[in-house]
Amino acid sequence: MELYTIKDIAEIVGKDKSNVYRYIKKNAIAHTATRGQTLVYSDAQKNAIVAGLKDISNATNAQRPQRLKNSEVIDSEMTKVLEERISDLKEQNQHLIDQLNEKDQEIHAKNEQINEAHKLIDQQQQLNLSTQKLLIPSNNSEDSTQKDDFKENKDSVKQDTDVANAEVSKKSFWKKLFG
Repeated sequence: MELYTIKDIAEIVGKDKSNVYRYIKKNAIAHTATRGQTLVYSDAQKNAIVAGLKDISNATNAQRPQRLKNSEVIDSEMTKVLEERISDLKEQNQHLIDQLNEKDQEIHAKNEQINEAHKLIDQQQQLNLSTQKLLIPSNNSEDSTQKDDFKENKDSVKQDTDVANAEVSKKSFWKKLFG
């Protein structure tokens, strides 16, 4: 009776040692004996493990085309959904571009209104300046007559103070003090 290690069985099947070990644990296949710390299996156990791993490989290979078909169906459905989403986003993008263009036109119109208002304000200021210039000469003539009247009043007050000062200076020192 020949004994096989997990490594030997893995080489026969063409799988990794960990795959063989997982299959043995999953199917609860008991080992025949141990050599040191290495588990060994009999010829019958080896044949069961090899047959089981080959069946799994064949089943996996048979399922691959089905999985590919399923993934293709999912991919085509996903593609449709994504294409619909892209078209929705393009429509939203175009709508936003249209809104931006509309807002730009509104801003341009408002800027033109502001420029027109500035021109009108400038014209109003120029009119105010010209009317002030026209009014200033007439005010100057009124001001000159008022200045002349002020000078005359100032001169008469000055004369009155001079006369009072002269009378005071004529009094003697004792009369200035005692009255």
